[in-house]
This record gives sequence, C-alpha cells and structure tokens, in this order.
Amino acid sequence: MDSKLLDPSTLSRREREIMLIIYRYGSASALQICEKLADSPSKTAVRTFLRILERKGFVKHKVLGNTYVYSPTTTTEQAAQRSLRLLLETFFKGSLLTAVKCCLNDHKLILPDEELHEIIRQVQRRLDCGKASYMGLNKEKQKASDASIS
Repeated sequence: MDSKLLDPSTLSRREREIMLIIYRYGSASALQICEKLADSPSKTAVRTFLRILERKGFVKHKVLGNTYVYSPTTTTEQAAQRSLRLLLETFFKGSLLTAVKCCLNDHKLILPDEELHEIIRQVQRRLDCGKASYMGLNKEKQKASDASIS
C-alpha cells in the first residue's frame, strides 16, 4: 500500500471522525457510524464517505448478510504512529523534544509517577541501544581499519 494513500492529512474532518469510530470499535456498519457521529449526515452520505475511505485505502469491508461492515486496513498502533508524526510536524516543527516538554509542562495533563518512571526507563533503553549500535559501528570501523593496515 502506498504510504501517501494512508497519509492522515488527506482526510477531511468527517472522514477523520468516521475513522475514529471505526478504530474505537474495531469495525462498524454505516448505520452504526451514523448513530455515533455528532450532527450525523444521512446514511447515504456516510456510505459515500466510507467508499471514499475505502478508495483511499483506509478501510476495507466485508459483507455480513445485507450489511457492509467496515474495518481499518492498519492497526491502531500504525495509525497512531502516522498521526503522531503528523502532529509533530504540524505543531512542533518535527521536534519530539518540544512535544514532550509541552506535555510535561501542561499541568492539566495528569502523569502518574509510575508512567513517568516508565518514560525514563524507555529513554534509558533507547540511549543504551544507541550506545550499543554506536559501539558496534565503531568496532566494525576498527576491524576495517585494522584490515586495511595489514
């Protein structure tokens, strides 16, 4: 699937709302989506949005009796990563550090100590992996250098 097709910035407001419902429930019919949408358009309009989303590659459908049931083509985690990258690019000039500072400085966001400690553990693990990769790269460079001297 072309990654451009799954670019969340290509979605209209209504398409994003429909995708949120589908991700929240795992799958949904046009009628179920109509029932969940605020200021819902007609069922026909929702079906049109679903056809557009299917053409763009965001949803697929299966037929259950007389009903089309739509589900996302990617996992929630994959969609979250794409959306987070878009959020970072749009509001934080691509800087994860700026986004993290913004979250940590927002006193309305509640961050339990155990989650803060988990963030610290994840950062430490990333640093350790980086050191290991860097040290491994240096060992390879050293071997190549030693071989060229011989």
